[in-house]
Amino acid sequence: MKTFISLILSLIMTASGLFGNLIAGTKKPDFCSKEEFDIYTAVNEVRKDEGVQTLELDEELSRLAHIRAKEQPELKGHTRPDHSRFLTIFTEYDYKCNRAGENIYITSSFDVERGVRGWYNSVSHRENMLARWVKTGVGIYSADGRTYCVQLFAC
Repeated sequence: MKTFISLILSLIMTASGLFGNLIAGTKKPDFCSKEEFDIYTAVNEVRKDEGVQTLELDEELSRLAHIRAKEQPELKGHTRPDHSRFLTIFTEYDYKCNRAGENIYITSSFDVERGVRGWYNSVSHRENMLARWVKTGVGIYSADGRTYCVQLFAC
């Protein structure tokens, strides 16, 4: 099954590169980069393949994901630079949600397919990708030869 999902992801990313946003059926909003939108689209394709409702790309959640991505070089992982849990970003910026999740992808050679496949192949990250979230936001930040990608989930 993992091989099948990897093949599907590969085909989706190839098709997305050839046909742009026609495959996804949605237009990239101005508040995100092509790479951020590609992560969003690839995760939604995995969700559709697994029979899970697609996510809404939320501008405010994307802004918070950008903040989290910029925090990553200082203290990598799900802990913030002040040593609090990632969840404090929601209360700090008054983002109302009942539950939230976070996936992080750090690399020296950014590749959407590899990042999403890596999340899919990790039990906890796959659970986040496929959980009953309603909204998501993606933030990407590059520094010191690395790219930091954060995807936040909320409902």
